[in-house]
Amino acid sequence: MKRAETIKTHSGQKMVSCVLIFDKDGYVLGTARKNDPTAFGMPGGKLEIGDNFYQAAIRETLEETGVDLTLYKLTPIFRAADSPFDVITFYVDDGILLERPLLKPGHGEGVCRWITFKELASGFFPVYNMALLKNLPAHLKKFYQKENWYESLENQDVMAMSNEEVRQVILNTVDCFL
Repeated sequence: MKRAETIKTHSGQKMVSCVLIFDKDGYVLGTARKNDPTAFGMPGGKLEIGDNFYQAAIRETLEETGVDLTLYKLTPIFRAADSPFDVITFYVDDGILLERPLLKPGHGEGVCRWITFKELASGFFPVYNMALLKNLPAHLKKFYQKENWYESLENQDVMAMSNEEVRQVILNTVDCFL
């Protein structure tokens, strides 16, 4: 994905890079902001001037979780606009880590921990996260594709929904993947 090498050249560009990191049991590395430690998203953040998407993914993940992504191969897997941002998501190696790395968020960062797909899909940026989950390769979908909350949104155009609409469908579906 050549677009992942694009460099941010001015402050008006709204560009975000994030990383989806799975463990062998189907959990995802999640981060929450200091001011809301209950809603999780993927490690990542805005590009700084001079960054490309890869550099931002590595820097932001290290700051937020203590995980050094220079040890892994990053593959861009999904790109979409999450108004007003241009967002690219990567995964590491083949998408699934056999061993969980030690988590050690930087000073002043929020909470990071291993979360369920349901927590990711209903946390920060549910429209983007649900669209991402619908577009992952089959070997990664196996962790959640049979869940009722996923099935309830699988055939819907989630990009046409609001964050709150997606969140409500997920949270109001009777099932629990904890």
